[in-house]
Amino acid sequence: MRQRWIFVIFLSSIGMTARKQAFASDLTQLSLDSLLNLPIRTSVKYEQKASEAPASVTVITREQIHRYGYRTLDEALRGVRGFYISYDRNYATAGTRGFGRPTDYNDRLLLLINGHIYNDAIYQTAALGTDLGLDLDAVDRIEIIRGPNSTLYGTSAMLAVINVITSDGARHQGLSLSAETGSGWKREAAIRYGAPFGRDGGVFLAGSWGAVDGRDLYFREFDDPSTNNGRAVGLDWDRYAGFSGKLRTGGFNAQAFFATRTKGVPTASWDVEFNNAGARSLDQRGFLEFRYERDLGGNRHWTTGLSADHYRYGGWYPYETMEREQATGTWIDLESQFRWDVLRRLRITFGGRIQENVQADYRYISGNETWFEGDFPFSLVSFYGQTEIRPLSGLTFLGGLGRDAYSTSFSSVMPHASMIARPFHSTTVKAVYAEGFRAPNVYEWNYEEPDLQKRNPYLRPERIKTVEGVLEQRISGGLLASVSAYHYRFRDLIEYSIEPQDSMFVFNNLQRLRTRGMELELNGRFDGWSMYGSCSFQDARDRVSGEKLSNAPEILLRTGSAVPVGRGIVAALEIASETGRRTLSGSQIPGFCLVDLNLTGWRPIPGTEMEVKVRNLFDVRYRLPGGTEHRMDAIRQDGRSFAVRVTLTP
Repeated sequence: MRQRWIFVIFLSSIGMTARKQAFASDLTQLSLDSLLNLPIRTSVKYEQKASEAPASVTVITREQIHRYGYRTLDEALRGVRGFYISYDRNYATAGTRGFGRPTDYNDRLLLLINGHIYNDAIYQTAALGTDLGLDLDAVDRIEIIRGPNSTLYGTSAMLAVINVITSDGARHQGLSLSAETGSGWKREAAIRYGAPFGRDGGVFLAGSWGAVDGRDLYFREFDDPSTNNGRAVGLDWDRYAGFSGKLRTGGFNAQAFFATRTKGVPTASWDVEFNNAGARSLDQRGFLEFRYERDLGGNRHWTTGLSADHYRYGGWYPYETMEREQATGTWIDLESQFRWDVLRRLRITFGGRIQENVQADYRYISGNETWFEGDFPFSLVSFYGQTEIRPLSGLTFLGGLGRDAYSTSFSSVMPHASMIARPFHSTTVKAVYAEGFRAPNVYEWNYEEPDLQKRNPYLRPERIKTVEGVLEQRISGGLLASVSAYHYRFRDLIEYSIEPQDSMFVFNNLQRLRTRGMELELNGRFDGWSMYGSCSFQDARDRVSGEKLSNAPEILLRTGSAVPVGRGIVAALEIASETGRRTLSGSQIPGFCLVDLNLTGWRPIPGTEMEVKVRNLFDVRYRLPGGTEHRMDAIRQDGRSFAVRVTLTP
């Protein structure tokens, strides 16, 4: 019955937006043609149209970010077809196409900031929530490339590559300020400044700060007088800040980024003392990158970049004594790429990257005693090459091969092959085969503890093989429909297990999984308003036992519509529905339907804009699966919340 209502609400929302096609407004927005011809760089590491990318692609524009009121990257991803979000009251994680393992912390997604790999080198995690430390009003677009792309990007590029492109001095000129407050005593402030100079140069700076006190939470698993009757009081707080800078002049580009977040952990994960204010986590990330591009003549192009990254993690676990987890990573990257249009219809590209991890420190401390301590520096050398052939004006073949070699003895060769055909002006067909991998991270490869956990010297990288077909059909001047069908096969997935002979914990290559499914999507852009709707069917199972995977809803429904309602105000409504998810214990939690409403464009006085966001409009009570570190099988999520933002552009 619940699933039937999900479908009714989804179809009704599509119908509501379709009936508004005749509504006209002079509000500017990207046309469908502009969206299809939007230049992206993520899929092949050079500029091409989104419709010509050899993958299933979604681009979230700054217009969508503003209209729907996205504040964090996970909020933006929740509306993307095939993606679904989990939140354990500490970190936001994303699953896609039926694969979203609890406690994986996004280590099978690759996150880029302006093309710079932003996953850390200790745990390989991608920051999607407030730990990203980026004000999304400073973002120009978000490029999402589905499927593996380890050929070009190496480890962790297994499920998708997400590239967050910040604004620049040409697009964002002048100074803008914003302040926000909302439920849970939320306070946020952000500043942005951009200025162009020269022919195509510019500078853009952005900074943000935020704090949330959160709400008191009840967990029935701890409902006992000795544990405060299951109430965690004042522990769901969050403190975060970030800075980004971007400079371009001629062929020279530079960018800097820094983010810090400290989060209270109310769930008593890893069986720490419940309702203890000392439980918290710290994440700090930053990098500095310099890049130079130059046309060499003769249809040849060369680019090279040098960057330095730093990452720091801290975890505090209150037991009888306070235990601490600390990790610090510092690494330097040198990357170069050469591109040559040998003939009018033949392009070759090859490049390489050298990464030197000068510090990969991990330690675990209990009181005054250090249980584990070690520094595990390593290096990486990778090369890739790809060829793009256009035998006909409407037909493109692209093939590539990449190889990564680690000083820790891991190595992988990853192929990619695709075909993009346009049999008609309004039709695009794509066929893609790709492989990906994830090398064991520093913790998985090195951690050991006497009488509890041992190291596995035979641990191997995880691998994935995928095939996918995509059909994109232009229906009318403002409507685009797409259909994607895919089949993923995973092997050697790294899992935490107990060795029966000695009862020691160890990381092993255990699971062989597969996911398959189909995604349907409709996008509409008309005069003054826009809409989207998608339906994803996904079946994810263990290849040996045939059991369904945990945290893998079978059906995802997403729809949204942004409509002008007069006096410059735009009302944006989003609906995210999904069927139930299986927990780690094998129980099934019910599906849910969430509705968000965002109002933008109200200018009470010149130079200002006010925005009102209501999340979970109907105050739906729902839960999401917990991880191996949680006593609770499923974790309660937030009910209705409000936020008001004021932006000043003097």
